[in-house]
Amino acid sequence: GLREAQFQTCVADPAGVAGMEKRIKAAQEAGVTGTPTFMINGEVVADRSLDGLSQRIDPLLSAK
Repeated sequence: GLREAQFQTCVADPAGVAGMEKRIKAAQEAGVTGTPTFMINGEVVADRSLDGLSQRIDPLLSAK
């Protein structure tokens, strides 16, 4: 919903660019190679199916 001038201002903002670069670097260091990537307790979940995610999440929920 941005006009071209608004978009250009946004992508040229040094603070915004630095913040994005910092988030990209942190994601790469954490092992993120694309989207979507799901992480549970700092580990990338390889099986992104509902069953795969449930297998990783459900034991954590029952431990509480």
